[in-house]
Amino acid sequence: MEREAELAAAEIRLAQANADYENLQANGSGAVQSELSRAQIALSNAELRSPISGRVADLNLKVGESVVAGASTVTIADFSNWMIRTTDLNELDVVNIREGQKVTITLEALPDASLEGVVSKISETFSNNQGDILYEVSIILEETHPDMRWGMTTFIEFVE
Repeated sequence: MEREAELAAAEIRLAQANADYENLQANGSGAVQSELSRAQIALSNAELRSPISGRVADLNLKVGESVVAGASTVTIADFSNWMIRTTDLNELDVVNIREGQKVTITLEALPDASLEGVVSKISETFSNNQGDILYEVSIILEETHPDMRWGMTTFIEFVE
């Protein structure tokens, strides 16, 4: 009895699918093409695109959530080039640093991995932190470690 009911339901679905197919054939491919174009436009409007290449490092967006123009929702990163910025060099130390100077970097989380880098920029301006005059120095890493992550604590030794 149950199988007969399932067969009857399947026959009804088949009849409806055949009717839908005939309906599509009768209306021509113009209606189908128009519906396809609308779906492609809707999909295009739902995509986020980046003007730069890289890898998604952070996504602050949930499925179905709307985005306001100009809102920061995705962080795209190029992990092939790493830069370290130190902001704690005081005025007595910064005068002994030169652009192009070699540095050795050790990450607190990877104490056995010593990495080489070079000073790329020394800030012309300062920040005042509780009376200390501090300068930002940017360092480009010449090598990386696969376990490195953003925000890790680094120890920098400026090579003379």
